[in-house]
Amino acid sequence: MKKIEVFGIIIIAILLIILIVHVTSPTPKDKVFENQFVKFNYSSDLNLVDKSNNTSIFIIIYDGDPANKNVIGTISLGEANETKELNEIKKTVNGQNIEKTTISGHQAIIEDMGDPGAEIYLKNNKGLFILVNPPYKSDVDTMINSLIIKKEPTDITSKTLFYDMNHQN
Repeated sequence: MKKIEVFGIIIIAILLIILIVHVTSPTPKDKVFENQFVKFNYSSDLNLVDKSNNTSIFIIIYDGDPANKNVIGTISLGEANETKELNEIKKTVNGQNIEKTTISGHQAIIEDMGDPGAEIYLKNNKGLFILVNPPYKSDVDTMINSLIIKKEPTDITSKTLFYDMNHQN
């Protein structure tokens, strides 16, 4: 009888290991993005262009070939006041379509209103913003659920980069 119990425990342990590996690994349809600041999985249908430098992060997300200029989102660093913004969420929308959570060890909100995405609160009143167009919500979920913040950027993303992105020839 004890052999059966031990065998059962071994089977359960093996199944748990398989489940953990499956949940944390990218799907065959996913790619992995990594730079000095972040690492995450994303859909192979998308292409990312990294315009980050040594102190700031700016990643442009394209649906398909960047030459087609179909920008669907960005990842950037901006000003963010965690305490103020979390309190305003309670007052203005009572948390509707906004989820408070922790992403990569940081307080964050995930938004479903307008452009879906996340605002991840970092040090010194800064936040990492991941925003995509509404039809790509499942893509941003893949990014957020696998995101690892390796190093916090120090400089807010330049408005010039946003302008250049929106005025490509």
